[in-house]
Amino acid sequence: MITAWTKNCKSEEEKQKLEASILGSKIALNRLRDLMKEDEEAINNREVGSKVYDLPNWEYRQADSNGYRRCLREYMKLLNLDQEDINERKFVRPEQPGLNTPA
Repeated sequence: MITAWTKNCKSEEEKQKLEASILGSKIALNRLRDLMKEDEEAINNREVGSKVYDLPNWEYRQADSNGYRRCLREYMKLLNLDQEDINERKFVRPEQPGLNTPA
């Protein structure tokens, strides 16, 4: 589970209760993710036609669609309860001789 769900928990007990509640709601959250995917697909399909360019201020409509799509994607990442938080993973580079020692 992504740590954003529990980042403001005050105690380990509160964190565990919240995690249990979220995981207990997995069916509903998966359905919400599916609905969000349908919204994203609808936006993608709507933008394919060339008639969209004939609309006044189409560039503003495009910017709005892009922002909505970006928001959907960010929240769909949160709804994927099986993944780990990428930001929490520490990528440790192996030390290389000569690079980490003072000169």
